[in-house]
Amino acid sequence: SPCKVRHLISEGTSTLVKSLILDETLDLSSRLRPLLMGRGCSVQCVCSIQELELVVNRHEPPDLMIVNLAGDLTAWQITRYLESTPAVRGTLVLVDRRPTPGLDVLTAFPGVESAERDDMVRVNAWLDRLGGKLAPISETAGTLSPGSPGLESGIIGNSQQLREVLTK
Repeated sequence: SPCKVRHLISEGTSTLVKSLILDETLDLSSRLRPLLMGRGCSVQCVCSIQELELVVNRHEPPDLMIVNLAGDLTAWQITRYLESTPAVRGTLVLVDRRPTPGLDVLTAFPGVESAERDDMVRVNAWLDRLGGKLAPISETAGTLSPGSPGLESGIIGNSQQLREVLTK
């Protein structure tokens, strides 16, 4: 896929694309984490809007964010958060099939899209589109290959087979 491990270049150093999953119910984060890590993203999961604010205040904003709009989390809370926070390069809001109040206002923000929660085809398509915008590959920024430093970030164990699976 075209999003396979992209790097951001800043001041001559390369870093993995930072992603954040906001999932109060923890229903989707277990499926999304391996998907993002397999694309070479560093992944952090948070379980509430308050935890999201704490994490982002301690670190730079993520390059991409996936929000599971379920539980007590509302589109209005995410809208307020995006209004008050430095721009995240891309946000995907995962929703139910039924209409979600405030979703139209939220998706009007630049870089914010929505998809049905179970539509992994659209999630993958979004990652492919966003991957090209985050960090186009140049001569100075290649892709990581199995065994490259930094690929194991967040992986328990040091299995060659695991690294190969995650780089596919």
